[in-house]
Amino acid sequence: MRKFVLALMVWAVAGVTPVREALEEGAFPHTLHVVKNGAVAVDFLRQMGVNGGCGPDLIILDLNLPGKTGRQIMAEMETIADLRTLPVAILTTSHSEIGIGKEFPQLRSTFAAFTFGPCVSGGLLAPTATCDGRGGVLAIFHMASATPQGGADMFMTLPRRLTLIGKDELGVEPAGDIESLRGDHCSVAQLPLPANREVILDAVFGNAIELRLEIDPQDAAMIELNVLRSPGREEYTRIAFFKQRGYYHPQQWATFECDWGSLVPESLISIDSSYSSLRPDVRCRAPETAPVYLAPGEPLKLRVFLDKSVVEVFANGRQCAAVRVYPSLADSVGVCCT
Repeated sequence: MRKFVLALMVWAVAGVTPVREALEEGAFPHTLHVVKNGAVAVDFLRQMGVNGGCGPDLIILDLNLPGKTGRQIMAEMETIADLRTLPVAILTTSHSEIGIGKEFPQLRSTFAAFTFGPCVSGGLLAPTATCDGRGGVLAIFHMASATPQGGADMFMTLPRRLTLIGKDELGVEPAGDIESLRGDHCSVAQLPLPANREVILDAVFGNAIELRLEIDPQDAAMIELNVLRSPGREEYTRIAFFKQRGYYHPQQWATFECDWGSLVPESLISIDSSYSSLRPDVRCRAPETAPVYLAPGEPLKLRVFLDKSVVEVFANGRQCAAVRVYPSLADSVGVCCT
């Protein structure tokens, strides 16, 4: 079996150890090269080719390398024919960095953002990951507090399984024996959603539940799902899907040939906790909004997990967003669609 060759370009020792441990736990043949200074990164990649190799199977790149930044490295790689075909992955907690793919359309670059706002006030931080032995990676995150309790109020997300789907797209699904936690089951089938009207799901309620929804948006520009909703709507957490209201998918720019009709914008999945709590001590947070690409005609498939103060939303096996919320009313357990 041919060895998998990984080039890890990070400056911090803390970024090397978990990768090395994950490769060892994966128990497959591999070679790990670590480059901690961006000034030598491109020369290192060139040298691999000179020595008869074909370059690494994957480059994991830190944008903040000393000597030469990740952006400078990618710009130089794009000018070298032997290097521009090497796959580059940038793992970032900042959604703003995802647009970097448009700067280097000839590179095989892909990006994975796991939080879409600050880690404080109920966001994600401190991921822990390991190979699952089946071609995927299992990851779990801390969820910060949005109350004065701080660290005493931190929780963990559900485990997530990360895989490559298609050529350069990341898949994300909930992992673990989730089904064993299920209790009472309720099903709602073929429910029409009139425009600009709330449809309350009387039989569906709770603050420790899993929701599985498949929705055909048809011509609707937005679908809204409110959870943890009080009967008088004093408190609710808003989950919104915006159809094709995001940026164009970075991979589309690589093959773009002036045919604007062939470009399909990404959609957006958003969790808005602005009205989740009446408590005066809960810190507010801008909506957590993540891109998710749906092909034309593809239905929206959501898995929503509510666990008291934790809301996690998985969309079509390609995206996940999560926030902390703090409803104060005992009857803030309702669910409705718009």
